[in-house]
Amino acid sequence: MRKDRDRLQVDVEQEHQYDTGTYPPDVAAEQAKVVRCDLMIFQFPIWWFSMPAILKGRVERVVARGFAYGGGRKHAKGVFLGRKAMVSCTTGTSADTYAPDGVEGDIHHLLWPVNNGIFHYLGFTPLPPFIAFAPRPADESERKDLLDAYAERLRTIETTEPLLMHPREDYGPDQRLLPTVEARSGFQRNPRTGRTPAK
Repeated sequence: MRKDRDRLQVDVEQEHQYDTGTYPPDVAAEQAKVVRCDLMIFQFPIWWFSMPAILKGRVERVVARGFAYGGGRKHAKGVFLGRKAMVSCTTGTSADTYAPDGVEGDIHHLLWPVNNGIFHYLGFTPLPPFIAFAPRPADESERKDLLDAYAERLRTIETTEPLLMHPREDYGPDQRLLPTVEARSGFQRNPRTGRTPAK
C-alpha cells in the first residue's frame, strides 16, 4: 500500500515499506541475506563500463532507504559498519585497455560508483577488486591461473588491505575535502590543494 497515492516519491515509499514491513517477499529475502553477510561480493562482467542493469536493479530494490540508509546513516555512520565488500569482475578486453592510460580508462575509476557509492555509502569496508581481464580468449592454463589467483584472494581476505576511503574528518561541513587534505583515494582529487592522486 502506497503512503502517498497522488505523488510518487521513491525514497518516501521505500521508508514506508520499511516502517510497515511491506517489502515484497523476494526483496525481503534478499535483505535478509545482506543482514547475515560478513563479506558481500558482487560478481559481474563489466558491461557498458559498469555493472549489468540486472545487478543495479537488485541494488536499487534491495538496499532501500529505511532498510540500508537514511537519516544520516551513510559512510562512517553506515548501517553495515564492520562488514566487508568486494567487486569480483571480468572484462572483455585486456588489462592494457583498462590501464590509467588505456583506451577504456582506469578500471578503478569505473568501479568507484560501486566501491564508494554503494559499498562505502552503506558502511561496508570496500576491499580492492579482483579483476579477471579477458578470460574468454584465455586458454585452460590461463583460466586455471585466474581461478587459483581468485582462490588465493579469498583465502587471504581477512588480511587484505582495504581500499582507502577518506575518513569523515578529512571533509568540511560542505562535504568537500578540506583545503589541507591531499586526495588519496583512487578517484577523488582536491583542486584546492593543487594536487591530484598518485594513482
